[in-house]
Amino acid sequence: MTPDGLLDTPIQDAAGVAKWTDSIFNAGVPLHPGFHTGVLPGGGAQNPPGAAGQQPAGVHHYPMPVADIQLVKFDDFQLWLTDGEGNPAAVALVAQRGSGDASVHVLYATPGSQLARQSKRLKAPIPR
Repeated sequence: MTPDGLLDTPIQDAAGVAKWTDSIFNAGVPLHPGFHTGVLPGGGAQNPPGAAGQQPAGVHHYPMPVADIQLVKFDDFQLWLTDGEGNPAAVALVAQRGSGDASVHVLYATPGSQLARQSKRLKAPIPR
């Protein structure tokens, strides 16, 4: 398919939607549905998110910068964890890979969870 005329063509029917969806202007990399719309289990999930066979987190349910890390992280790094209440949370290492420091920074905590409240307090400006 050439891009000629596609940007100037109004989308008026299912065929137009299909042409746009499959065009270079919409998506350069085909995504597994889980990376697009996947929802991680919550409320006492049996397996932590990111475990073998676990559906990935989708960009329509989690912040895109965090969800995108799934596509570029090292295979042995577990981005998605389960917090103490059984909710999905995403973390990143604080120190350089291989440093021996396993400290993490919370990138995402399920809204309304204890971890989200705690994380928000930690990020609040220090009163002067």
